Amino acid sequence: MAVKPPALPDEATIAVVAPASPPQERSGIEQATAYFESRGHEVVFGPNHRKVHGYLAGSDEERAADLQWALSEPGIDMVHALEPGKTIAPADAAQRLAGKSSDAWGPLMQPLRRIAVRLAKEGRIVIYRKGAQADPDDFKGIYRLGPPRLD
Repeated sequence: MAVKPPALPDEATIAVVAPASPPQERSGIEQATAYFESRGHEVVFGPNHRKVHGYLAGSDEERAADLQWALSEPGIDMVHALEPGKTIAPADAAQRLAGKSSDAWGPLMQPLRRIAVRLAKEGRIVIYRKGAQADPDDFKGIYRLGPPRLD
């Protein structure tokens, strides 16, 4: 069952993060910013969204920090990820936060799942299972987290 995110409130605050690759074209960022601002929204950027670490937008820690900031900062109504369609495995997020040892990141998996379900119900993220949007109240197995798809 697809979950439709709620409409943005008037004068929403939209956080822009780059959880995968850095933006390839500045004009795309400017167009998105102009679009949201023309509708009365405020656009804020993750502190690391323009960093480059190899082919990625900053180190694992920097990208994880931006995503954590966007999801937990009070007053942010929507998170917009650059490079639409990119998703992240919850285990990867947990490892980026706690390190590669399963003793460190393993205990984060259940709390991360509860947070993902809550955020999906709020329309802030989507839970994907086998490439399709999953019902946050009824999914099992391996899943990924990401922005809503427009296709």
